[in-house]
Amino acid sequence: RADLGELLAALPVSRSADVRHVLVWLGATDCAAGPAHVAVPEFAENLGAIVDVLKRALPDAGITLLTPPPVITERWREQCKKSGLSSDGRSIEDLKPYVAAVVTAAKQHGCACLDVNKGMMTRLMQFNDVRDDMMTRPHDDMPHAVQRHACQPAPARPSALWRR
Repeated sequence: RADLGELLAALPVSRSADVRHVLVWLGATDCAAGPAHVAVPEFAENLGAIVDVLKRALPDAGITLLTPPPVITERWREQCKKSGLSSDGRSIEDLKPYVAAVVTAAKQHGCACLDVNKGMMTRLMQFNDVRDDMMTRPHDDMPHAVQRHACQPAPARPSALWRR
C-alpha cells in the first residue's frame, strides 16, 4: 500500500490551468478484506486529504466525488470462483459505510457527489443483463463491461443521483 502523502505529492499539477474538473472514484477496493482494506475512518480522512490537495493545486477546477459501485455478493463470489480468483469478501453491507463516507466528504468539502451506487442499483433493478455483465466481472474486465453499456439509456431521473 502506497503512502498517501507520496501519492498526493506526485499529482501532476504543472498544467493546472488546463484542468477544468476532477472526478474522484474510490472505495470499492478499500472495503475488501485483505491487504487493500482501509478502515472507514481512515478512508474518510484520506478522501478529505485528497480533496484538500486537489483544491489547493487546482483552485479553478470543479471536483466531483463518486460513490463506490455496488457489489452483488453472491454473483461476485461465483465470478471469482469461475475466474480462479479468491473472493475478497466484499459485500453490499460492507460497502454501505464507504458510500456514506463519500457522500459526507462531498458535503464537508463543498464538492459535487455522484451517487454511482444508487444509480447502478436502480439500473440493476431494471436491467438484468447489465447486472450480469458489469457486476459479476473482476476489475480486470470492468472497463470493457462499462464500455459495452455506456450508451444505455439513462435512469428516468438522473438528477436524483447528484447530491450537493
